[in-house]
Amino acid sequence: MPRPAKLTSDEILDRALPLFWRHGIDGVTVDMLEGATGLGRQSLYNQFTDKAGLFRAAVDRYRQLTDSLLERLRAPDAGIADIVDFFRRARTIQRQIGSYSCLAAKTAADRGDDASAHGSACATTRAVRDAFTVILTRAAAAGALRPGLDPRLAADLLWSAGNGAAALAATDDERRAAAVIDLVVAQLAPAP
Repeated sequence: MPRPAKLTSDEILDRALPLFWRHGIDGVTVDMLEGATGLGRQSLYNQFTDKAGLFRAAVDRYRQLTDSLLERLRAPDAGIADIVDFFRRARTIQRQIGSYSCLAAKTAADRGDDASAHGSACATTRAVRDAFTVILTRAAAAGALRPGLDPRLAADLLWSAGNGAAALAATDDERRAAAVIDLVVAQLAPAP
């Protein structure tokens, strides 16, 4: 007889998310999910239909996590220093998870068969870039952004640099990855 689910959906997602984050949907087996959650396949499927359903829910959970990281960036007084802090906090979480990438970026780039997961991942990356754009637009209006620099393109540059820095942390070290973010941010400022 299968074991009944004793975890809430949120608890299951909190245990499954690191697996999907580190390995992607194709790298995660049902055995891995059973081991991480302590639940049998049927208990998992009773709540999430199948592995793909659990993955979609995990990508949505990742969006919630990202939204909590974005709270400070959405404050009316948020500035460029808060973007740098966002990257530092994101890297701290990635280290705790054991991943050197953004799950949303990885899922969006994968363009697999799951349109829902892909859409959620793309929405997550847009939310980050939109928050950066708002801050950079305010910085431009205050004269704190290099003249002529488009805030949207600068936001995309920062987002790209942050994802690249995460990969650099995997291949070199955390200090160099942080230095990359600092360097990119410094290049956005007006010339002295």
